[in-house]
Amino acid sequence: MNLGSLVTVANMAPSNFVHFVSQNNTYEVNGNFPIPGASKVKFDGLALEAGYRHAFSYDDCTQFKADIDEILNMRGPVMVCLHVEPGEFYPTDYTTIHSAESRSTFRNALKDRLNLCTSQ
Repeated sequence: MNLGSLVTVANMAPSNFVHFVSQNNTYEVNGNFPIPGASKVKFDGLALEAGYRHAFSYDDCTQFKADIDEILNMRGPVMVCLHVEPGEFYPTDYTTIHSAESRSTFRNALKDRLNLCTSQ
């Protein structure tokens, strides 16, 4: 993610925009390099400073599950930072990473995880 995009989004102020960031403190797609200062950066705070209307940060899926419907109905732009664990190392095959199949796999995994939170 290019941080300059935050001010561009805030300036355009799309009312139907919810920006999700999966923060695992690494540049996972580019070789699992650590993000400098990752323990200090707050993407939700950066979004608010850039001009987003709302911003949230979650490291607990139960609270995220409780809030998601309200978040999706808020006037945007809205930032949602999800703190996640880094994934397993995989080859940087950008065609696969950005494919419709990979997006579907991610969407289904998120849906499964949210369903797991409901059953706890």
